[in-house]
Amino acid sequence: MSINKQRNLVSKHIRNGARGELCSFMFTHGVCECSRETTVFCHLKSGTHGMGLKGTDLIGAYGCRSCHDFIDGRMKNYYDENGIYLVKLNGLRETHRVLMKKKIIFYSDLACEALDSIYDKQEGLSKELYFEYVNKIIELYNKGDITVKGDKR
Repeated sequence: MSINKQRNLVSKHIRNGARGELCSFMFTHGVCECSRETTVFCHLKSGTHGMGLKGTDLIGAYGCRSCHDFIDGRMKNYYDENGIYLVKLNGLRETHRVLMKKKIIFYSDLACEALDSIYDKQEGLSKELYFEYVNKIIELYNKGDITVKGDKR
């Protein structure tokens, strides 16, 4: 799987936007605490981060403390790999929807169409489809079809 090179976007608007928001993951099996008080911005795998390195702020979602612990592997896993990637993808999409509503992130029409066409392939969702979606976000950002408030390229 090929991952697009990315500028490591760091956005205080995206990170601070998590304050008071609902968890975008909503993991079941007693994982999600559904608490606005503990919601933070959770970085997700983007292919360019690793131990001790944060990925770009474009690839992440709002998560409560428990879901964040689950995503980062600090809690017992009740899901198969495809189930986890489905929840991550839905959390990413929901967070971007909230960020667009708050006018922190902006998608061109091309970006909306491109990402929707990938998401619509969701039958049999897999890790590969998640990374195809993430890769497309990074590509669209690099081309200027996704922009972020306060980002000075």
